[in-house]
Amino acid sequence: MKLRYILLLCIISFSVLHAQTFSPSASNIAFDNVLVSANKQDSILISNAGIDTLFITNITSENNLFSILSSPDTIAGGNSEMFHVTFSPNAIGAQNGNIIFLHNAATSPDTISVSGTGVAPSFTLSHSSVSFGNLLLNTTKQETVFVKNSGTALLNITNISSTNSEFSVTPSSATGNAADSIECIITFSPTSSGIKNCNIIFTHDAESSPDTLIASGVGFD
Repeated sequence: MKLRYILLLCIISFSVLHAQTFSPSASNIAFDNVLVSANKQDSILISNAGIDTLFITNITSENNLFSILSSPDTIAGGNSEMFHVTFSPNAIGAQNGNIIFLHNAATSPDTISVSGTGVAPSFTLSHSSVSFGNLLLNTTKQETVFVKNSGTALLNITNISSTNSEFSVTPSSATGNAADSIECIITFSPTSSGIKNCNIIFTHDAESSPDTLIASGVGFD
């Protein structure tokens, strides 16, 4: 009886050691904040600590904003392979999902949870237009407008320009964190008489780009 028990233990031990295993380096992937319409890639290492070959027959994602190459694969005993997951948010907000691996190890199916948050800046002007009224030639007047970033990511204003040289604006570029306001100073300096109009054009990385503010004034002598 004792000999049979020993033989049975040996057979079980051999079977366990001989079998393939599915061992991920982590049970979840957290992408944190990713800009909407951008993407971020992370990876997970799958190891086979057994002797037999691990056959991964299918890989699927429950949320199509998280993608992974889903072709069948094999991992020889004692080897590992890296799998890459990409998060591509299409809207602001948190996203969650599961990457499901089907394979020939005893634990199949195995699941890796994934999470991430889509973020984006926003662009809002405090004024849609500014009017300088009447101004003597070769004098100047300034008006201040503010750009509000009420989004969830850094706002990059790459260029602020004027379509009329009698109107100038500072700064010519700027950045603002979420909830920040950026001060912009517009200066009217008429050099000739008459009604003057101008577009102040803001080029930035929020969805509404480019945005335009209309400026007007009258030069007289």
